[in-house]
This record gives sequence, structure tokens and C-alpha cells, in this order.
Amino acid sequence: MKKLFLLFLSTTLMFTTSCSSDDDNNTPPPAPRNTVTKANILVLDLSDNPMQNVTVYAQSESNWDANGGASSTNANFEVTTGADGIAKFDDLYTEADFNSGNNFTNVYRFSVFINTGTTTGNVTVGQSITMGEEVNITLNSL
Repeated sequence: MKKLFLLFLSTTLMFTTSCSSDDDNNTPPPAPRNTVTKANILVLDLSDNPMQNVTVYAQSESNWDANGGASSTNANFEVTTGADGIAKFDDLYTEADFNSGNNFTNVYRFSVFINTGTTTGNVTVGQSITMGEEVNITLNSL
């Protein structure tokens, strides 16, 4: 009778005990969309005058690494400077770049490609940005 009771008890425990999920999904959840991340990039020429109608390209850290550096064709975002020389990125957001895995912080690189006829090249500045932050950056051109 004692053996039968122990068998019944062990069988009952085996069927009533739950197991944890074996799902190894390590993808961090995306950032909440209740906040906006902004960057204002002031582009200056060699004489420290604002440069109008210059395209500024923004690349996330992962995009920068995947493309081997500054890229105008593979940028996450692009904005043209206004009369004040400022390119205003009003919503720097991709789920891959702001998530709990990186504490909602990412490094963005802002680049301009200049061709003045005598000088050709690009200038890039990097900035760590936390989601919801607004940053002001000066980019001194060639």
C-alpha cells in the first residue's frame, strides 16, 4: 500500500509540475515609441561660415560597421542643411538601433561629402545618443 501511495504521489507530481519555456529568443525588445530622438548638425566651412544645401548622412553604429565606414548610399537617414547651416534630424529611430540590449543608446556617425572642385572628401563626427535625447553637433567641413 505504501509503494502504491508513493507511485501515485510521484505520478501526480510529475504531471502537475510545469516546466519553464525552452525558448532561447535573445532578441531584445524594441524601444518604446513614446519618445523622439533628435540631432541638429551645424555644418561649417573652413572660415566657420554655415554651409547651406549640404546633405548630412546619419549612420548607426551597426550600419557603419556593415558598410565599412561613411556611406551616402547606405545611410540610415539623410537631411539637407538649411540657410542656417543646420541639418535637423527630427526622429533618429530604428528598432535595431535603440533597444534594451544597448540600454537604448547608440553611436551615430554624421557625415558630409564635399566636392569644392579643388577639394574632395568627407568629414564625419560620431556621437553617442540615448533614445529621447536631443544633441547639437558642429561638423567642420574640409
